[in-house]
Amino acid sequence: MKRPMATHRLKDKLRQARPKPKEVEEKPKEDQFRVLLCIHRPKYRSRVERAVAAVDWNLRSLTIKEDPIGLINQKRPDIFIITIDSTKNKNVGFLKACQKWRSQGMRVICILESEADNEVAEGLCDSTLESPWKSVHVRDIVSDIYRKKRGKEPVYSTEIQHLDDDNTAEELE
Repeated sequence: MKRPMATHRLKDKLRQARPKPKEVEEKPKEDQFRVLLCIHRPKYRSRVERAVAAVDWNLRSLTIKEDPIGLINQKRPDIFIITIDSTKNKNVGFLKACQKWRSQGMRVICILESEADNEVAEGLCDSTLESPWKSVHVRDIVSDIYRKKRGKEPVYSTEIQHLDDDNTAEELE
């Protein structure tokens, strides 16, 4: 026994009754200043996150298993901050792979674990930081890059002068 399709009549009624989806209020801005962090040591990662915590910046901090090159390929950041440890061969491949985006305006900042890493990072980075470094040093480098790219001063959400975060782990032990 064949029955006529009754659903074709309901479609118009369902379309009218269905509420329209709400628009997302906070869409990521296309002109946001993007910073990508590939820092594996939690002590260094938190230091750099505090140093680059600016208003209206898109800050992304990667975990150990995330691929920074894939994320750079999807949406190129303005600044890529990476730690290099050549004795353990950590992140050296990522540093070499990100070179093609430097010509497109991405700036690379390397945080070196030891003096031997300086040879590996030579010519592959725009700026390097060697131990001992402070959050103020990172903020100065990032602020310079922001000024050159945008032509204005960055607005930070925290004042870094009161953050003496470089002595916390050594003094507590």
